[in-house]
Amino acid sequence: MKFYCYLLFICSLVFVKDTFGQESTLPNREFRGVWIATVFKLDWPQTVGANAQKNELIQLLDGIKDANLNAVFLQIRTECDAFYNSNFEPWSRYLAGTQGVDPGYDPLAFAIEEAHKRGLELHAWINPFRVNASTDPSAVYSNDHISQTHPEWILEFSNGRKILNPALPETRNHVASVVMDIVNNYPVDGIHFDDYFYPYPSAGFDGITNEDADDFITHGGGFSDIKDWRRHNINETIKLVQNEIKSVKPGLRFGVSPFGIWKNGVPSGTFGLDAYNRIYADATHWLQNGSVDYIVPQLYWPIGGDQDFKKLLEWWSEQAFDASRHLYAGHSLDEIRASSNSNGRSIGMLESFIHTPPKSEINLRVMQSIEEVPNQIDIVRANYDKNAFGSVFFKVTDLVSNPAGFTDNLKNKVYPYPAAPPAMDWLPGDKPFPPNDLVYQVEEASGKVTLQWTRDLNNTFDFKRYIVYRLDNATGQFPATGAIYDLVVSEALEISYQDLPVGISYWSVSELGVTNKASELSNIISIERLVEPPSVPFITLPTEQESVSSQTFTRFEWTEQPGVTSYHYQFAMNKDFNSPIEEDSQLDGAATAKLFTNLENGTYYFRIKAANEGGSSNWSPTFTVVVGNPVTSIETDEYIDHFHVYPNPSSSGTVHITLKLKKPSHLSFDMISLTGRNEITQSQQFFEQGEHRIEVDCHSLVKGFYLLRLYTSESQYTKRVVLN
Repeated sequence: MKFYCYLLFICSLVFVKDTFGQESTLPNREFRGVWIATVFKLDWPQTVGANAQKNELIQLLDGIKDANLNAVFLQIRTECDAFYNSNFEPWSRYLAGTQGVDPGYDPLAFAIEEAHKRGLELHAWINPFRVNASTDPSAVYSNDHISQTHPEWILEFSNGRKILNPALPETRNHVASVVMDIVNNYPVDGIHFDDYFYPYPSAGFDGITNEDADDFITHGGGFSDIKDWRRHNINETIKLVQNEIKSVKPGLRFGVSPFGIWKNGVPSGTFGLDAYNRIYADATHWLQNGSVDYIVPQLYWPIGGDQDFKKLLEWWSEQAFDASRHLYAGHSLDEIRASSNSNGRSIGMLESFIHTPPKSEINLRVMQSIEEVPNQIDIVRANYDKNAFGSVFFKVTDLVSNPAGFTDNLKNKVYPYPAAPPAMDWLPGDKPFPPNDLVYQVEEASGKVTLQWTRDLNNTFDFKRYIVYRLDNATGQFPATGAIYDLVVSEALEISYQDLPVGISYWSVSELGVTNKASELSNIISIERLVEPPSVPFITLPTEQESVSSQTFTRFEWTEQPGVTSYHYQFAMNKDFNSPIEEDSQLDGAATAKLFTNLENGTYYFRIKAANEGGSSNWSPTFTVVVGNPVTSIETDEYIDHFHVYPNPSSSGTVHITLKLKKPSHLSFDMISLTGRNEITQSQQFFEQGEHRIEVDCHSLVKGFYLLRLYTSESQYTKRVVLN
């Protein structure tokens, strides 16, 4: 059987970053968050020991920052325990292996410090009522755990789950005291509640039935319906926590991530678990009564179907807009991760109790492709005027592991530049004072431009963040989209000279306050760049990016470029080029070839870049030549028998890949421009053994030279493609 793959280049999905510009649809203000799940060590920590756990967290935060996100939701209370020095509850068993054992450091204090170093907000994620994350009878809880000290506060269910009883004023007060212990002792940027209130139904368990019948008699005065009373208990908890927080730190943000469907059939055409009637969570009440500052509904479904992401997002954004509060969409990355790993799995029963109800009961997740979440973000952005101000991803390891190239795609096309979190105008507090004395300096030797400024002495809050704007003119007016160049935490920013546009560009800086209100602009400076740097050299020989030679020499040729003053090449036996066997940064600009002789058997790597008065290009793609006995070739490849591209050159806007697989394999490919950017990417698809033809639609590409790189399960091959 033959398989035909038709690749459509969907412009509405793509937000392209070029050497300077960005699409005007990229918001300056956008919330970009991610959940770090600690229960069952889903994300962190994986090991025991302070130093190891610190290093793990730093790696996660580095990955979050690199993806151009700006906020972290760290789970610090999973089962009435603590990832911080609590005055009310024991240390979590996920830290030192036993509940109540000091881990030797304060994880929350460390996490806040490291997040703020990277300009990331940190919101303390709390499960308000859950007492036990596991129903395993072997799980040991410390003597000072609430299950031991106040068993009368607990509701226990037939499936082994235990929660703090929301009906009791003392349990609601306890939750508020726990929150205020954090607020008073840690500089968190927000408090965040999960969606665990009354228990979710699951296989063989219908949720709460009559376990609180006696409490209804005692505490339910004024309510004729026990369901209304249960919702009241949750509403009272949310309101109490909000009031307590605002009494001490009025500018601190408080939000909840409810289940993605408020009521079955709302909006019309949606169907799923009814959070209003099954777990007694009335998120619209919290919005309408100002009990939350933001809401993050867990919209873990694709576009279309009974749980249509688009319908639900638009409905939730209307609720947030009517209440003048923020809406951030919750996205799941679990299926992207699972589908990208041949040994992966869909969400299992363990994870299903962490952040979402069980899949087996309500069919929460379906297969998502690498394009699904970017399409969802596109829908969120289309509802920006309805207070849909961003996205939050579950969960961090599924983000930083870059499943199927998802995170690269997210950064390169969806989040090519940082964004500042949106301001909450209803919160008290004035704007910060603007930065002073913005200047720049060009360092010709390093090819860097350094922007520097000073902080206004009136700004004394600890968490510093500066928005660096690139403006269209010197008037101080900037568009609502596409103006932010970077978000930094110090009073300086280095810019590569070649990233400046040819001509005059205008720059300014503002400081971001604790409630994300931004100062007025600093003074505006202009930087002029007279000469555009050259493009990346295009190597014409060898004709393949990976080749084999039986000779003791190899020759590289590239196309001539006018105006090039010099070339910089590296020739090495390792692909990192950290110890090149030959390097020259001043090869004459008229040169178009380089010969290397007297080579021993082995694998050699070559790359080159061009320079002129305007700066240098990026490196060319790395070319690999195996001298002597080949270590890898199509003849010895265990997957591919042959691989061709036709017509080549192509003037029709379409090329075809033909190949024969020796055995089944996953295949993907990239079409790479001379700048090294992936212009077309086809994610992994499974192909059976045999002959296949893949049609590639190149109509969106400009004429010129490209590299088509094909990936099998174990190897990759490259063909040069010419479009004319």
